[in-house]
Amino acid sequence: MLYFLALVSGIIFLLPTLTKSFFALRKNKGANRFWLDSHNLIGVISLPFHIIIAITVVVFAFHDAFYGGLSVGYGERPLFEQPQKSTMAYSIKHLPTMNTYLKKVSELTDGYEVQSMAFSGLNSARPSVGITIMNTQEMMRNSAGDFIYMNPYTFEVTFSSIPMNAADVYTPLISSFFSLHFGGYGGDLGRWLYFIMGLLGAFLFYSGNLLWLEKRRQKHAQQTKPNRFMASLTIGVCLGSVLAVTTTLLSSKWLYLTGVQTNNYYLCCYYVVFFIAFSYAFASGAAKSAINLLYLMSLACLFIPLTTLLTLFIPSMGLWETRQVASIMVELVAFVFSGIFYYAACKTKHRAYYGERNSIWALSSTIQPYEDKKTVLL
Repeated sequence: MLYFLALVSGIIFLLPTLTKSFFALRKNKGANRFWLDSHNLIGVISLPFHIIIAITVVVFAFHDAFYGGLSVGYGERPLFEQPQKSTMAYSIKHLPTMNTYLKKVSELTDGYEVQSMAFSGLNSARPSVGITIMNTQEMMRNSAGDFIYMNPYTFEVTFSSIPMNAADVYTPLISSFFSLHFGGYGGDLGRWLYFIMGLLGAFLFYSGNLLWLEKRRQKHAQQTKPNRFMASLTIGVCLGSVLAVTTTLLSSKWLYLTGVQTNNYYLCCYYVVFFIAFSYAFASGAAKSAINLLYLMSLACLFIPLTTLLTLFIPSMGLWETRQVASIMVELVAFVFSGIFYYAACKTKHRAYYGERNSIWALSSTIQPYEDKKTVLL
């Protein structure tokens, strides 16, 4: 709700000057004006996308709350039709062939291809197979595809993210919200567009905080404690989350070799790195932590393609191989961002040493004291 409010209120404030300065990027009027123009331009361009994100997140963020409210109206009746519990024990000896499942999916769907199958409880009274299906021409539940859960012996569908009959209105309605939020349509092109729009949203948030801090900085001769706190919070959250994401992407290449439940380790890796970076931002201050975190982000991005290159020089290790175009693009994007983060770290370091002394972005050890009410400049 706050996210949506920030987007809409920003546009309302911008409306009076929108027609005059929409595409204006005025470099000759100082860094603050350039940042403000960039912030406004990206905010307007990406507004529809981020409104979609803000609205669709409500559906799955409050699933339980919605179902709890519906249960009041349903009373004792179940919200969903529950499958009858079977007392019959099945045996894996009677499991159909893989081609049988492919044929069944083809009968149940139109234009979908099977991506994977996950079997469980095959020798029990409640066997199940989860089938992931893909159709880039449809709005899928997420970019990884839709899914169908069925009894692997009787082919009875117990749950599906796509409608199994024309009377099912609820399933496609809910799936469309998931699809819009996760970019489950348009294939790889749609996913890359979501990636770009997501980056624009991150820049919008980061630049907005920087502009807010800069505005408050100009109103005080000395930096206030709330300003320093907000600066550390901005660096810790923004740069810390990016560092955690890049580190998690890097770790995924090695976790793949261990055969562990990678999702659990993803969460552990992300939050450990994030909270270390977050704590470091407050311990060292915004200026110093911004420089070092940007350097670490550059290294993490650089190690992603470098790690993949091991497959060329040490093929006996049996590591992953990058052959698909989408995977190669990920490596190239990581390499490009390594250079971007390194350049940003150099610029941030230059500002810390040679920028304005009365600034939250200046290293405290380089701030010169006032002498006879005159600022000593480096």
